Amino acid sequence: QDRPTQRRPKSPRAKSAGKTKSPRGRRGRHKEESLAPALDPPWNSKQSVNAPSTTPTSSNAQAESQVQNLVTELKKRETPITPEDIEQLIEETTTPVITSKNVHSAVSRVNQARAKLQTAQQARQKLHEQWSSYLEQSIARWKGFAEDFSNKDRDLEEKVT
Repeated sequence: QDRPTQRRPKSPRAKSAGKTKSPRGRRGRHKEESLAPALDPPWNSKQSVNAPSTTPTSSNAQAESQVQNLVTELKKRETPITPEDIEQLIEETTTPVITSKNVHSAVSRVNQARAKLQTAQQARQKLHEQWSSYLEQSIARWKGFAEDFSNKDRDLEEKVT
């Protein structure tokens, strides 16, 4: 219980954990790799995907100004503040004034959201089409491999018999 903690020496294998193996271990793999299809799945391609942009909105500034107004109103009062007074102040400071500018900005935000949704739906549809195409090509490729295997196996069976 009162023993000092001792550190154990690191394993010599820990030093070589990040190193790669020598090329000697890879000699037989070159032929196997040539049989495997070299196609990467199309959904992993490095095509540019429209990432959602982070544009600063006026809602943060608006929230800050509302909090600031609330604090100044609370500081002005010299009498003790009741919960009803606080609720009334909050209601006064948070009630938005509807102007054409607010409506226009809301409409533009809805239009931007709609455009992002449509882009996401199109990207999803494209992904599904690529996946379907990839599966069809893979099935055709593997059918060819199976047919080639059965032909070679039949030839070798005839040689054996």
